[in-house]
Amino acid sequence: MSEKGSVRFTHRQLPDGELKLRAYIQQVEQELLGAIPDAKWQLTTPVGGEVLSWFSRVRSLFSGIRLLLEAGFPEEAMILARSLFEASLRFELLAAEDEVGRERLVLGEVNAGLARAISIFDAQKVALGLGEGLSLEQQGAIHGRRDQIARRQKRLALGKLARFPDAKSLARRFGRLEEYLAFLLAHETTHGSHLAQATRSKYPASDTIAVYHSNFDLAMLTGVGTFSALAALRALEAVQTIFGFAATRTADLIDEANRLGEFGAAGTE
Repeated sequence: MSEKGSVRFTHRQLPDGELKLRAYIQQVEQELLGAIPDAKWQLTTPVGGEVLSWFSRVRSLFSGIRLLLEAGFPEEAMILARSLFEASLRFELLAAEDEVGRERLVLGEVNAGLARAISIFDAQKVALGLGEGLSLEQQGAIHGRRDQIARRQKRLALGKLARFPDAKSLARRFGRLEEYLAFLLAHETTHGSHLAQATRSKYPASDTIAVYHSNFDLAMLTGVGTFSALAALRALEAVQTIFGFAATRTADLIDEANRLGEFGAAGTE
């Protein structure tokens, strides 16, 4: 196919470095999917169930990142990695808190999320002229959930509910400022600044621009892959601490990420 604008699909021979990275990313994904005992998903504590639902999102984000990396879309994978990094910092804070501190944080975040739901689907929808807001039944369900939170807050004498600090504060607390720098780049990618386009074009001549649909640069794939793996594994470590799960291979996989990626002393090979 030689017509202008046509798309040609070719079979690509994977270099050894990319094969090694893919194998590692798949190992991390399997660790995330299998680390929590099936019976533990059936919990009686509302806060415990909420924490595990957040971890379920971590697993889904990482699986999405794996698919994007294998397809040659590391920049797009960084959009998901940004959320993954933030989530991992929050999990580390939850693991560092005692039971009361965790209750305050989780209930505070859920309560704030319900308030945002009311704002978006009720007040803002009406203000934008997009029709009626929440029905009485929907409002009742949301307010009922918030009432449950208030009753638990009072029964456990939790005092004022808390919210998670910003990513920079948490990264500083947990010694992850180097990863935070990558998080800032991921922010640029998410919002489509010039930095988000920089790796998709080259200038072979002064009057020529070459634009690329995908990017299989090994250094970039490795950087995004290990950044994402470290975030997901830190979240898993936190969940293991909170619930007392067996650590399995998590520590070994973190060590491997440090050997593979930009955040280890060895760097990429």
